[in-house]
Amino acid sequence: MEDSIVMRRLMLIVLALGLASGQDSKMKYLLTTPAVMPYPSNQTVCVYVMLPDSNTKIVTSLTAKSGTSSFNTEIGDGDGQLYCNTFEIPPPMNGEEEVATVTVDITSDVQKQSMSKDVIIRPIRTEIFVQTDRAIYQPGDKVFIRAVDFNEHLIANNEKFTEVTIQDDQGNILKQWQNPEPKSGILDLSFNISPNIRVGDLKITVTKNNLVADTTIAVDKFVLPKFEVEIEAPAETTIHQTTFPISICCKYTYGKPVRGQLIGKICRYAIFSSDHICKAIDGK
Repeated sequence: MEDSIVMRRLMLIVLALGLASGQDSKMKYLLTTPAVMPYPSNQTVCVYVMLPDSNTKIVTSLTAKSGTSSFNTEIGDGDGQLYCNTFEIPPPMNGEEEVATVTVDITSDVQKQSMSKDVIIRPIRTEIFVQTDRAIYQPGDKVFIRAVDFNEHLIANNEKFTEVTIQDDQGNILKQWQNPEPKSGILDLSFNISPNIRVGDLKITVTKNNLVADTTIAVDKFVLPKFEVEIEAPAETTIHQTTFPISICCKYTYGKPVRGQLIGKICRYAIFSSDHICKAIDGK
């Protein structure tokens, strides 16, 4: 009786070991993929396969609204290995973002497994910045234009712009460039304002695919340009200080520094008399 109980227990142990061995022999794998795939870019999808069978085939696919692209890989049995494929990300159909699917199908002579993960295809956001060398011009002046197309990582795009146009305030096109090409990501252009132009505003429009940026400059007869003076000095000093720092900066309203000579004075005003102590300052 006791021998029979022991035999049954041994059979149960052998059966359990057999089941465990069968489970361990089952092929296991791990899929790694970016959750967000920017367009345009190339993205890598990897599959780690542990305990592959002989004649194992891996099919890795990326399915978007525009279609499906796949890679086929054949492997043999052996230890765990990592298999990676690089996909060229297609443009999202709506121009904003879409949900795509990464699928892995693993097939061998004795088993078949598959797994899918949803990913987001999102266009890299870009923006055009355009500026001129100053804001106000006279008839006959030369205008210098600079435009840059930055992506969300502040990397300049070196592809050609679609169009750059110069229009007066009546909508007339005065100058136009088709497909101008930047150098090192920066587009530099220039044009001469007609000496006989009617004073007013000129609009500069820069287009690149579906991106548009513009800026406006003024054309006027000669007027003294406006500038502002910024003074930086300590809020208070003591009578024991022999020196203290002071900074005076003059800039035009469009940002450029003013060239000229500064003449002024710094005074310590007396409260109960008119004997103020002043010191003249000058500079260029």
